[in-house]
Amino acid sequence: MEWQRVQCVCGDLAAFSVEHHARTFARVRTIVHCAARVHGLLPYTSLRVANVASTLECLRIPHAHLVFVSSLSAEPAPAEEFMALSEHTIAALPHMSGYGASKRVCELLLGEASRRGFRVSIVRPGTICGDQSTGAYNHNDTLPRLIAAMLHMNAAPQIGTAVAAVDVRRVAALVARTRPGHVYHARGHGSIRVREMAAPLGVPLVPFREWKRALESDAANPLFALRSYFDGGFPLGTEEYWADDAAAALLHPCDASPHLDAAAIAAFGQWLRRTLLVSSCS
Repeated sequence: MEWQRVQCVCGDLAAFSVEHHARTFARVRTIVHCAARVHGLLPYTSLRVANVASTLECLRIPHAHLVFVSSLSAEPAPAEEFMALSEHTIAALPHMSGYGASKRVCELLLGEASRRGFRVSIVRPGTICGDQSTGAYNHNDTLPRLIAAMLHMNAAPQIGTAVAAVDVRRVAALVARTRPGHVYHARGHGSIRVREMAAPLGVPLVPFREWKRALESDAANPLFALRSYFDGGFPLGTEEYWADDAAAALLHPCDASPHLDAAAIAAFGQWLRRTLLVSSCS
């Protein structure tokens, strides 16, 4: 990375305007649009301006290749094949969150833009984990909060739920190599069970109910604010995803491993310890 070429521009997605940075965008050849307001509970109407309007604004730079980072939550359901999709029908889909709907609407609009000659590609990442080589992670994500909670409690829940994710470097490598007119899935493969995280973190296993009671009684726990997520059991379960052929064809053997394994959990734990997030990320 040639950092001297990087220019940081602060702004508000809901107020994003190409006109405010016209001279900068005149030189731009590729736009990677991965900014979004992410919220699991807000309805589509509350996310529309920040997530959809800002994406449409990017199309006002027609000479640039727009790489839109979407989400697997926007992947069409089989029933959609027989539906006349629109902004309103997508927002009303029972399986779609407000955030997922905002991404799906963007994909619908960008698909039409592509048919009209705009240079657009879409990347749908699954769950993205941190950099497994350094352990660096967005500590607000659920998995690092879980790891931080285990370290804080010196205990891991005895539960067999499998968690899968893909290294952020692998997603970045795919984003950098996309070609206009394609949709790519950036998914990891392989998974680790929650109970298998205890050994690389160096903490003992305890029954899930005992672990949950300790979580609910400790306001300093990094997971305390998300304690209601565990009322119905353990919420992080996921399938074992595999990269599709179109994405795999663009990735090199030297790109980051797609596996989430014990070594990765150990690296994330070490990073959390070093950065003191065990006590501060609540």
